[in-house]
Amino acid sequence: MVVFLIKNTSSPAENKDRQPIKTPPISPPVYPEEQDDCPYNEKSLSEISPDYSGMRADKEELEKWRLIPRDYIVKLWKKGYHWYDIIQLWEWKLTDWDIPDLKAEKRVGVMNCLAVTLNWWEEDKTEENLWVGLTHNVVVMAQKIVDGGPKVEVDRNQKHDLPMQPDSAKENLKYTKMIVDLVGEQNINLAQYEIFILNSLGADRFRKEREIAWGKIGGKSAGSALYLAVLSALTKKPISAQVVATGAIAEEAIKGKINGQEITLDKGTNLPIKGLREKMKASNEKGINHLVLSFYQSSPNLLLEYYEAKWRGAYTGSGQKIIEPEKWVLAEDYQNVVAPEIKAKMTTHFAENTHELGELFLTGKLS
Repeated sequence: MVVFLIKNTSSPAENKDRQPIKTPPISPPVYPEEQDDCPYNEKSLSEISPDYSGMRADKEELEKWRLIPRDYIVKLWKKGYHWYDIIQLWEWKLTDWDIPDLKAEKRVGVMNCLAVTLNWWEEDKTEENLWVGLTHNVVVMAQKIVDGGPKVEVDRNQKHDLPMQPDSAKENLKYTKMIVDLVGEQNINLAQYEIFILNSLGADRFRKEREIAWGKIGGKSAGSALYLAVLSALTKKPISAQVVATGAIAEEAIKGKINGQEITLDKGTNLPIKGLREKMKASNEKGINHLVLSFYQSSPNLLLEYYEAKWRGAYTGSGQKIIEPEKWVLAEDYQNVVAPEIKAKMTTHFAENTHELGELFLTGKLS
């Protein structure tokens, strides 16, 4: 799950450029039985799950955990956050009333996101079952500052390179900031905002973190979901928890072909993604019934996209870089790839670019 937050820090010196803070709402109390029900404690965070499908806190994480008030932990657990999320949110000095409820039917700054990971559970792997889709939340929180924005913070998982993807952390931050800038085209003064982005593991993945690749997921296919989450956080308008988006946002003009005719796609184009079949299965299992997809992911507008030669982070036995050659790749067709019974349950919106994504959101079609 990915969360975007805009917040106020606690130190007067740090707050000198921020606008006056309104009196926060009073959070509901934490009752003794809720303290007992919350499964997060130092013992449970230190244990290895019997099937090794869970993640265990390291020494540094446990030291940070001991500093967090129990009431804060329980309140965020009730809102659907994983202990790993809670450590990050506490480090950002966000109060529990700053942070959206992931369990709500409509959520500000939160979008369902899709990814594909290796199918760890299948012993007899074939080409058909090698990969599996998953859903998670991207969460965005934002608060006004006097000037100097947009200030963008991402969670610590996004600051590390993904396996086999050199410089992916640096590219991810650049990509994230580009999407935030595109949101500014919706007549929003980004200089007045500080933004925090969390790729949430979610409380429902506690002791089952392998289902979400231990949080080590990422990629540009989350671009459209990120765009909508940022727009929601900045406008304070909610998005239904029944909506999911997947699409890569073009960082610059690129070339492609549709029905044999070469075209140029501008920066901000909502591009097709891979793993569509697996992602739609995951959406269906989650009960999601509204999908936002690229205009170019469905016939007769199927995009043939050009990819430049690129090093994928692998070497030959002699130490030479393995370069993936340039190629043209035809987008997976929503009409053919997705099972009819899943399409029948899904209301699908096709968006060509960030302007159309914004229109879907601002006209209330995603709320």
